[in-house]
Amino acid sequence: MSRILKTEQDNSPIPDKAMGPVFVNSKRYNNSAAKFWYGLIEEITTDFKDCTEIELLSKASLQLHRGLLRPELNLEHDIEQLLFKNLAAEMENTIAELELLGPPPAVHIRLLSNASEIISRDLSLDIIDSEIFPCLIVWPLEWARIPETCWNNKSIDGNICLENRRNGLKFNVSFSLETKHLSEGLLQRCFRVKLS
Repeated sequence: MSRILKTEQDNSPIPDKAMGPVFVNSKRYNNSAAKFWYGLIEEITTDFKDCTEIELLSKASLQLHRGLLRPELNLEHDIEQLLFKNLAAEMENTIAELELLGPPPAVHIRLLSNASEIISRDLSLDIIDSEIFPCLIVWPLEWARIPETCWNNKSIDGNICLENRRNGLKFNVSFSLETKHLSEGLLQRCFRVKLS
């Protein structure tokens, strides 16, 4: 898997290797969300041994819902809808919207060692952006069996166990999600992972 947080410590590129399935709370997953969360935690615990907390901050207008667990279904639906539309007009509208709004905002990451900041920077848009991030946030909520009716609460806490049986590494983590309304439907989400 490619590195998520590129650092000055990267003396040489790490070759991509097949990760295999990730077990979350002893259940097998082979999806992008499981690989993202496991890969991020493995990378940070390897590169920053004194890191006790990962904080990911993003801004979006999208409410969290179960449909985000399977974004490919929404994409299929959108593609089917395009079959009945004027493609040239849709392309013009999309280009105009991109010119007006620009690319999606970046997701900001902070690594903390107790109260001390180790790193604070935006993640590369090639890795993740604020439009993709909600699709990754909902998975820890699902794994922790937090009811969907609570997903958009101001504050949520949960625990999960991530394990890669291929390399024998296991991470027991607690997380929290704080959602703050900024203005006109724009939300700021702060997802914190506490490492034990």
